[in-house]
Amino acid sequence: MIARFFQLIVNLMIGIAAGFGLTWFASSILSYEFPSFIDTALFLSLTSCSFTLMIFAILSWIGFAGIPIFVLLLFFGIPLLQMTPEVMPTFYKNWVCPWMPMHFMVEGLRKLFFYHNAIRWETSTIALTWIAIGSLILAVLSVWKPKKGKAGIEEEPGM
Repeated sequence: MIARFFQLIVNLMIGIAAGFGLTWFASSILSYEFPSFIDTALFLSLTSCSFTLMIFAILSWIGFAGIPIFVLLLFFGIPLLQMTPEVMPTFYKNWVCPWMPMHFMVEGLRKLFFYHNAIRWETSTIALTWIAIGSLILAVLSVWKPKKGKAGIEEEPGM
């Protein structure tokens, strides 16, 4: 349990470092002017934390068999990053896009960049926060999942 909490703390620190580091990189090295550096960095930190926690939680429960889930998410999520909703095919816009975690990141960044909104408690931040909380809970609960022995028989925790 202590190791799991340490892993979660490191995961959160990496997410925060990624959000602020990416924003710093874009503003310092690439000379991009953000409407609000702090709002963008905080939103990207929330996004990074929720995605890394989601990956950590699924891999904690399923193991390496969960990797194809994220391959499919990236495969279907890349067009989401490149297309506006108006030019997406109807099926993709109505059935695939709302279930993609990247959808919330793109919508939040679109509001921050193009509409100069400050970070608020709205659809994107609520969804990303719930993804992070749910993933955090699942990661902690994975400590008590039954482990398979050498013969494939499930053992009780602590045995």
